[in-house]
Amino acid sequence: MPDAAGDAHHDEQRRARRHERGQRHPAPGTRHPAPGTQTLLRTIGGSLGVAVLGSVYTSRLMAGVTDRLGADGGRLTRGELTPGVLRDLPEPVRQAFRTGVGDGLHGVALGTAVLCAVAFAVAWLVREVPLRGR
Repeated sequence: MPDAAGDAHHDEQRRARRHERGQRHPAPGTRHPAPGTQTLLRTIGGSLGVAVLGSVYTSRLMAGVTDRLGADGGRLTRGELTPGVLRDLPEPVRQAFRTGVGDGLHGVALGTAVLCAVAFAVAWLVREVPLRGR
């Protein structure tokens, strides 16, 4: 038959471990909003990043094509341009689009580099908080 004093001692140890865990993790069996919040913020951040860099790409592509082809290039970039239509265009127009795509990707690469540099700099500003010892 188990000893009542031994059971009380084990219960005390379990409570102490649960208290220590509570410093870092929620108690077992409880729900915690952090994982869902992290996922939501990652999704929002990824969507905003794609939207911003996509607009940088599009504007650089349109500007590059318009610079090389004039107003006709601007009209071409506003419509739907499929690979089949692009193949049927004259070589100078295709070359202008190739260069415009390169310009757009260059803008995206620069934008990504700037975002990474800002994130790296902000990471240095985050204060380190050590976990409590055992």
